[in-house]
Amino acid sequence: MKLTPSHRLYGLGAILLVALTICSGSFSRMGEPSFFIPLAVAGVAYLLAIRELFFAPEFPKRVIVFGLALSALWQFQFLRMPPGLDDDIHRYVWDGRLQRLGYNPYIVVPSDPALASLHTSETRTLNNPEVPSPYPPGAQLFFRGVTSIHESTFALKLAFVLCDLAIVFVLLDVSCVVPGRESTGFWLMPGTHC
Repeated sequence: MKLTPSHRLYGLGAILLVALTICSGSFSRMGEPSFFIPLAVAGVAYLLAIRELFFAPEFPKRVIVFGLALSALWQFQFLRMPPGLDDDIHRYVWDGRLQRLGYNPYIVVPSDPALASLHTSETRTLNNPEVPSPYPPGAQLFFRGVTSIHESTFALKLAFVLCDLAIVFVLLDVSCVVPGRESTGFWLMPGTHC
């Protein structure tokens, strides 16, 4: 039996979800094969799925819905996953917090002992504490906006997922040739928000 492009996409999407779920449970072992092998499998599955999306003449709507459902499951996994001790998201919280307190994240160095009282439990472990923020002004405004609503790594992760969802809706709206291809390809790609 020959597999149709739709069936190949179903299979590749499922492989991608399972591989990334395994990978998300192995973040504490980033340098080990138990992390890199599922990550490599997910990467290959993603590239093959994108190839299917762009080379098949058309897909039934159920394939696009399936792809978006799988990607929603990955977004849920992303929200469930606790951030690592040195993940960039701790710096995002720090930068947003600093701005709200009236400090300039491009001048302040997080490891400055005089600023130790500004740290929270989520910002004490940020990476590269000996240098000021490297993030551009647009990102800084985003960090400030999100932390003004709620100051936590989860709030930032939720904001990233909502931004991804907004991009999907924009892509669905502007996608005229084959509706949903671009948005499915985008949302199937994990880490677009990290």
